[in-house]
Amino acid sequence: MFETVNMILLFLLTLMAMEAPEPTHQWDYEKETEPTLARVAMFFFSISQPLSLGVAILYWTLLRPIWDVLAGEEEWPAYLPLFAHGIDTILMLITFFACRIPFTCSHAGWVAIFAVLYGVLTYLHHVLRIGRWKGCDAYEDPRDCPIYSVIDWNKPDE
Repeated sequence: MFETVNMILLFLLTLMAMEAPEPTHQWDYEKETEPTLARVAMFFFSISQPLSLGVAILYWTLLRPIWDVLAGEEEWPAYLPLFAHGIDTILMLITFFACRIPFTCSHAGWVAIFAVLYGVLTYLHHVLRIGRWKGCDAYEDPRDCPIYSVIDWNKPDE
């Protein structure tokens, strides 16, 4: 979701930049402030890039270890997971290195806040017994199923 919003915002900013008049003097650059849309796009860029990379790393190490896939112990994922955690990661890295948006480590706080909020969400999912609609192999009651098997609050020690 963050990547999609990020790409839409970057597209809109590109359209805005095409319509903006060119500054004629140096002081025109100094008086101009950053558009609010640019600040919002920077926020989404700062979150979507590391989160997307982190999710891809977690997918290929915890959910479907790439070494097991290459060894033939696990099947290759279907198209959608392969795109979401493989091809999309490659496209995201190309965007990261090809764009001119600065990325600083000082924005890591936003990623940490998002990660903590996601952890709280998974815990609430467990406490409220929201479960999964289709159920899972680990539990008979679909309300006990975690969002992801690697984040199972029913078995926190594993």
